[in-house]
Amino acid sequence: MSVFKISFFVLLVVANGAVVVANTLVEDPLKKGISAVVAQNVDQGINQIDELAKKYPNFKLAQYVKADLLSYRSGFHFNKNFKNNFISSAVYGELEARLKDDDVVKQNLYPSEVVYLGQQYAHVLVADISRSRLYVYDNKLTLVNSFYMSIGRAGAGKQKKNDGKTPLGTYFIDKRIDGELLPDKYGDAAYPLNYPNAWDKIKGKTGHGIWLHGTAKASYSRVPNATEGCISLANDDLKVIEQYISQNTPIIIGNPVKWSSNRVAFNNAAFIKEFKVLNKDINKSVENHDPKIIPAAIAAVKKEVFNDQLNNLSLINGPENEMIIATFLEQLEDKVTRVEQYWKNTEKGWAVVSESRI
Repeated sequence: MSVFKISFFVLLVVANGAVVVANTLVEDPLKKGISAVVAQNVDQGINQIDELAKKYPNFKLAQYVKADLLSYRSGFHFNKNFKNNFISSAVYGELEARLKDDDVVKQNLYPSEVVYLGQQYAHVLVADISRSRLYVYDNKLTLVNSFYMSIGRAGAGKQKKNDGKTPLGTYFIDKRIDGELLPDKYGDAAYPLNYPNAWDKIKGKTGHGIWLHGTAKASYSRVPNATEGCISLANDDLKVIEQYISQNTPIIIGNPVKWSSNRVAFNNAAFIKEFKVLNKDINKSVENHDPKIIPAAIAAVKKEVFNDQLNNLSLINGPENEMIIATFLEQLEDKVTRVEQYWKNTEKGWAVVSESRI
């Protein structure tokens, strides 16, 4: 049997990769269909893609793959770059991003930006722009899911208003906005990020309205670079990820994210020491057993186990490790306040350059 040539040049690369954590609604059928075609089971593969296209008629990628495979089976010849006139490079980009082998999943990698993660956050979102993937980790840094995502039309590294770029750094989700209150392009819901954060403002960055949101009803998903600077997911994926999001859930955005084979989020005594140094009033309150100013989660903890009981403290690196965002809960009499600090690494050591109480 002659070799079946496939116009999607990425198929031969992704065909043998394992999609372990992914959108099983569309990525698994895509994977199975393409793998069947590569294995010379052409009709089986086309039928698999056809079923996917019928199930999700607004999933343009599936429609393109189906048309591409049918045209090859009919003897249509493509150009030397294995592309035709009706499939753009952006669509190829989405296919590759959805199906390529993922070393984050295969090697069980961890985001190095997470220095210390307390119980205040049940999950952390990690958006790796270089992979077009949004990963979800639980409080113990166990990978629980990942999703294909689309970012700004002009790429990453937002600097100013209307530059069409997605910001890089660590942010927090403020709230949820129902899609019924928004234009259709935002899909089923939107989750605003606190861009620009205090560090962005120190750096002179401008703009606003950076959200994690869905996709317009006419399209199942967007190509990799297709937003005004936001992060966009398919509405089906947004419904899944909602269970992992609560108020102030952190989202780390990198290009690429720094990954490590070591899980370090619970084992950084040096930064706990820095936290105590930079927050002398809290340390003094603990030493004096003053109930007026004391972290809520450790109100009853004895001094000798202070280091081991900072259950609500989280430390996450910012862009290029220039700074660290520290968040924790503080109790002033009967009121619990969320404290957000931005630490800068100076020649004299770590210093708090911004602090807010929310």
